[in-house]
Amino acid sequence: MMIATAYAIAFSLLTVYIFIMLKYIRLWNSTPDFSFSNSNSDVSISVIIPFYNEEKTIDRLIQSLLRQSLKKESWNVLFVNDNSTDRSIEIISRLCEGRLNFRLLNNNGSGKKRALTTGINSVREGLIVTADADCSFNPDWLKTISSFYHKNSADMIIMPVVMTGGDNFFQQFQKADFLALQMVGAGAALSGNPILCNGANLTFKKQKEQVTMNEKYASGEDIFMLEWMKRKGREIRYLKSKNVVAKTPGPETVRQFINQRARWISKAGGYSDRSVVLMSLLFFGVNIFQLILLIIGFTNHAYLALWLAFFTLKTITDYSLISSGFSFFETKTSTVRFILMQIIYPIYMLFVSFYGIAFPVKWKR
Repeated sequence: MMIATAYAIAFSLLTVYIFIMLKYIRLWNSTPDFSFSNSNSDVSISVIIPFYNEEKTIDRLIQSLLRQSLKKESWNVLFVNDNSTDRSIEIISRLCEGRLNFRLLNNNGSGKKRALTTGINSVREGLIVTADADCSFNPDWLKTISSFYHKNSADMIIMPVVMTGGDNFFQQFQKADFLALQMVGAGAALSGNPILCNGANLTFKKQKEQVTMNEKYASGEDIFMLEWMKRKGREIRYLKSKNVVAKTPGPETVRQFINQRARWISKAGGYSDRSVVLMSLLFFGVNIFQLILLIIGFTNHAYLALWLAFFTLKTITDYSLISSGFSFFETKTSTVRFILMQIIYPIYMLFVSFYGIAFPVKWKR
C-alpha cells in the first residue's frame, strides 16, 4: 500500500512538473528576441558592481564596460569595494581616473547585500543594473536595456545569464544545471509569474522605498528583491535578447561548485512568495521521488519498469527544456552526458540541500 501511494504521489508531481515545463518551453519558443532601436530614451542607468578580491577576473568586466555603445552621458558605474585585500582596489582606482562616469565606493558594512545597498543608496533616480565583477557583456548591453525600458517601462527587468567553461563532465554538469535554472526563470517570467532572477544581470527602477533583501541570508539578494517587487505589485518583465546575455565563468573546483550551490539553497528558508516556495518544493519533490523509486526498484525488481518510465519522462522533459535554449545561449550538452547527469542529479541535490542548511556559506569568504 505504501509503495502504491509513493508511486501515485510521484507520478502526480511529475505530471504537474511536465505540464509547467512544457508551458515554459512554449512561451520561450514563441517569444521573439528583442531588437533594440536607437530610441532617444533619456533614462539614466547606474551599474552597481560589488566586488571582493577580483583582481584575476575584473579585466573581462572592465573591457566590456569600456566597449559599451550607449552614449556615456546616459550611464555610470559604481564599483563597491567589499573589503578587498588584493589588487582589485588599485586596478579599479586607475580605471576611474579621468572617467567621470566611473566611481569607486567602499561598502558601508560587510557582504554583498550591504555592498549593493551602499550602491543603491548612492543612486538618486533612473535605472539600476546590478552585475557581478567576473562577468562580461555585449557592447550593446546597456543600449538594449535602455531601449527595452523605453518601450516597456517595467519596474524590474530580468535578463539572461550563461555560464561559460570547458567541456569535461564536471563543467558540463554545472553549465547544464545553470541553463536549466535560466530556462525555468525565463519561462516563469514570460508567463507573468516570475520566480527566479539573477543578480549578475538584473535591472530595476530606483524605488522611493528601501528595497529589502533579507540580510539574514548570505545570498539571495536577487530573489528577495524579486519577492519585494511582487509584493508591491510592481511590473516585472523578461528581456530576451542575445545583446544582454551576461557571461559568467563557472566554479573551477568541485568544492567551489558545492559551496556556490549550497549558498544558493541556504536562502530558501527565507522565501515568502507562494509561487517561489511551491515551485521549489515541486522541483525538490520530483527529484527526490526519482531517487526513492529507484531504491524501491532495487529492493523489488518488479518496480524497476515504473522507475524507468518516471526517469524517461522526466529526462525527456528536462532535455527539451534546456535544448530550447542551446541556440540562444550558444551552449550545448550531449544527450548521453545529460542522461548520466540525470541519474546523479537527485543525489547531488539532496547532498547540497543538507550541506547548505547545515553549513551556511558566506559570499566569497
